[in-house]
Amino acid sequence: MPRLHFIEIHEKDWCPTIIRDGITGTLQFISNVLPAYEGVMPNFSKALQATHQQKVIDLCAGSGGPWQKLIPILAEQVEHVTLTDLHPNLDTFKHLQDKTHQLIDYEPASVDAISVPEHLDGFRTLFAAFHHFEPENAKGILQNAVDQKQGIAIFELTERHPWAMFFIALAGALFAFAAVPFIRPFRWQHVLFTYLIPIIPIVLTIDGLISCLRTYSPSELHELVGELDAPDYTWDIGRYQGWTSPLPVIYLIGYPKD
Repeated sequence: MPRLHFIEIHEKDWCPTIIRDGITGTLQFISNVLPAYEGVMPNFSKALQATHQQKVIDLCAGSGGPWQKLIPILAEQVEHVTLTDLHPNLDTFKHLQDKTHQLIDYEPASVDAISVPEHLDGFRTLFAAFHHFEPENAKGILQNAVDQKQGIAIFELTERHPWAMFFIALAGALFAFAAVPFIRPFRWQHVLFTYLIPIIPIVLTIDGLISCLRTYSPSELHELVGELDAPDYTWDIGRYQGWTSPLPVIYLIGYPKD
């Protein structure tokens, strides 16, 4: 199945903030419920050890992603995580900062993953976000990390496979209905646009299917890396299917050899 770069509704500037926050809040809820990323954390741990880096810069963080769940797993290696986004959800970021006693903090300004400010020094991560970028911009994200000599780790929960698309079509709306009581800070508008006027479940399902069609395969990630000017980087690219998760994780991890 070829990669198709359709647009996702919640990533566009014209998408209402309350809808976008409802979508990203649901995605964070899914990350916390499904034991999806734990299986590839040994690969990420190896990269952290190689770079001696203890700070993480999470790009395209949405509503915080899985870091609240992953920090205890990487407690001996990750001492601090900074959340960033092109459209930062400041209320949710502040809630996570307070809840984790500042183990997680955030950059309040808008951050473009293709051109990360140099003061944001740390191992870069993107969870369920890399597929948003067309090939040239995707290469730009990787090349920017290389140019600034930063490690980068990309993890995707979607793929261009009938099972992944079936699962997302079946479960997307159900997760949206289940997530509302757990999205913080709580907003009554999320109740309105989930249960009474189900815009959030509909958009989540549509965007989830589009995400599958846009996700890069491991072979395509190898091709992107092969076009970079990165002679001194180590790359770990693959697909991990854990027995506890219904969806596999496609991952790319790169870091300087020295």
